Amino acid sequence: MTFRTFLGVGDKEESVSEDWKSSIAEVGSHRIDLMRYLIDSDVKRVFAHLTNLNPNLKASGDDNAMTILEYQNGVRGVLISSRTSYNGNDRMTQLFGTEGAITLYGEKHSVIVEKENGEKNVYTFANELPQSVMEPTTIVGEFLDAIENDTEPIITGKDGLAVMKTLDAIYLSNSEERWVDLDEVEIETDLTSRERK
Repeated sequence: MTFRTFLGVGDKEESVSEDWKSSIAEVGSHRIDLMRYLIDSDVKRVFAHLTNLNPNLKASGDDNAMTILEYQNGVRGVLISSRTSYNGNDRMTQLFGTEGAITLYGEKHSVIVEKENGEKNVYTFANELPQSVMEPTTIVGEFLDAIENDTEPIITGKDGLAVMKTLDAIYLSNSEERWVDLDEVEIETDLTSRERK
């Protein structure tokens, strides 16, 4: 299996700090998390190129990023994140397998399944928003409920750590212009050893 996934936003989000306007960290991190969930495997290695296309954006890092990801289970794919989707949000993901392809958030439908034999199934959901509109999620409320009820959150610290490790590998790949294995990236997880400020 292989995939290509794109997540792009315009640069109109005033709530975002200028210190955090990086397409791969702010935008692409959501796709890193999504693909890890859909593929059910951790990233093994990455090759990335980060760039600034628009000098007028107040980006502290990249405003566009292109990354090839290889997973532990052998799946490979391409992730593109952008802060220069001026026509609105773009968020299409396509998964390609031996028996067909699935498109998520295409231009006209939320899910399209196209089989090798030519069969095509389209799925539309009630109250479906246009492709360019991001719907609100309940993730923050669910996280707070997990704290209040002392239950495991649906997105764990391990999930967040996997995304952060992948981001660190992407930045290293970009700076050294090479493939980077995630085994090369070390993130300190023992918070008790850190000096409190």
